[in-house]
Amino acid sequence: MRSPGVAGLADETNGWRRLVIEKPFGTDLTSALALNEQLHKGWREDQIFRIDHFLGKETVQNILVFRFANRFVEPVLRGAHVDEIQITVAETLGVEGRSRYYDGIGALRDMIQNHLVQMMTFATMEPPALWDAEMLRDHKVEVLKAVRAPDPDVDAVRGQYTAGLVEGQPRIAYQAEPGVDPTSRTDTFAALRLHLDTWRWEGVPVVMRSGKRLGAKAHEVAYRFKEPPTRLFRHTPLEHAEPNWLVFRMSPFECTDLVVRTKQPGLDLEARESVLRADYTEAGDREASAYEQLLLEVLNGDHTPFLRFDEVEWSWRIVDPVLKAWESGAPEDYVAGSDGPAGQHRFLGVGHSWRPLNPPD
Repeated sequence: MRSPGVAGLADETNGWRRLVIEKPFGTDLTSALALNEQLHKGWREDQIFRIDHFLGKETVQNILVFRFANRFVEPVLRGAHVDEIQITVAETLGVEGRSRYYDGIGALRDMIQNHLVQMMTFATMEPPALWDAEMLRDHKVEVLKAVRAPDPDVDAVRGQYTAGLVEGQPRIAYQAEPGVDPTSRTDTFAALRLHLDTWRWEGVPVVMRSGKRLGAKAHEVAYRFKEPPTRLFRHTPLEHAEPNWLVFRMSPFECTDLVVRTKQPGLDLEARESVLRADYTEAGDREASAYEQLLLEVLNGDHTPFLRFDEVEWSWRIVDPVLKAWESGAPEDYVAGSDGPAGQHRFLGVGHSWRPLNPPD
């Protein structure tokens, strides 16, 4: 079979031609490089649209708007004030009839290499001078190039779900799913800790996790702030307050939360957690679906929400050492309906913990 380029589909004599490619782009760095080389035999880079539907989600785009359109926000989003960034994409679903695709791909390739790494670039990139496709993508690539190579034995955790209860319903183990190899070592959960060697984020780990058959659905990017100086509240219940958080929640609620401490009413000097919430939508708003937005941008020829190949390449460079290490060994079991394997907690900072998948509202 001839490629679309060789078949003449890229010929723009009678109008524009655009090629849309779904993720994952390749299955590792080597295959991504080979695929890109093959595509460029018939297509120009400006004709290619590598689609990642997370970049069409309005709440993901809102991260950039909130960061760069509000003067008070950007000065505090840096290592002087933030001590950890957590990115979570948790699903209650299993493979849902996609075992032919999923088995052998796993959570690291299917979710982290593209969706979560892209969310990390939105959360950590420097402010571009203009809202311009190439400038935005340049800044995202700068983030990816600044990522220190993770140590697979220290900075990565994988898991696979066993039978359990999810939202009160019994669910079978991954290896018992129809179409899955009963001896499969595919990761249905992956967690990764990354460090950015930049002035802004020096010393701030970015921890990300994604898994299937977890206890709740949760998609969010959360900044954990450092504990404030406590001399003022020394020898009071406020001496060691719970951390502040800035949380961009995409699912199951679409909102931005600022978690702060306020005084508990009463005679004693005690604090309680308060959440300052900005709901994403208001009555009468029409929210476009991710693919609706992205396909419209394809028609308009706007590359802003699409991946340039160097983004794809550097994303694979981050996860490739982990993928190679995971060619041996086996994932850690976790019970369906839990928050994932116990190993995910080992690389958090002292006194730190993952945000709950279903925090109280």
